[in-house]
Amino acid sequence: MAAMRGSRGFARTLLVAAGACAGAALLMGCAQSSSTVTITYEADGSTAKESFTPKDIACIPGGGAFGLQFTDEPFYQLSVSEGEPGQIEVALFDEKSLLHFESDSADVRSAAADDGSVEYVVSAKSDSVALVDLAGVEPGPEPDLSGVPKHSGSIEATFRCVPDA
Repeated sequence: MAAMRGSRGFARTLLVAAGACAGAALLMGCAQSSSTVTITYEADGSTAKESFTPKDIACIPGGGAFGLQFTDEPFYQLSVSEGEPGQIEVALFDEKSLLHFESDSADVRSAAADDGSVEYVVSAKSDSVALVDLAGVEPGPEPDLSGVPKHSGSIEATFRCVPDA
């Protein structure tokens, strides 16, 4: 999972072929729960909010979770790592734009269930919310987040992961 950390590896993963993404999702297992992820950020003097319902979230051995969804818009990728502090990285995108949230100081709380799944409740603030206009970006190249203005924002997330079978 170390390769997934950081916007360079994260953005690269976002743009892999849909067939590879579908295969990865099958390998990771899936969960259906009342999950929500809400990212609130400030841009151009106003507050904006984006929410989605994650599914197909797999537990990562050692304390974390990962999920991809490329079948319905908005597409997303989510990863969370437990620790003091925890880490969360989320990308929410469609054909027009990418919203990227990353925090290495997240409050990550988890509770294991009898069935082996883990319920995560995550909150974090960040000054690295990136908004990328994907218009004109050729399919395949990794969007360059280094020159993209960063905005202040926060995330509130609740989701359940299931271990690999």
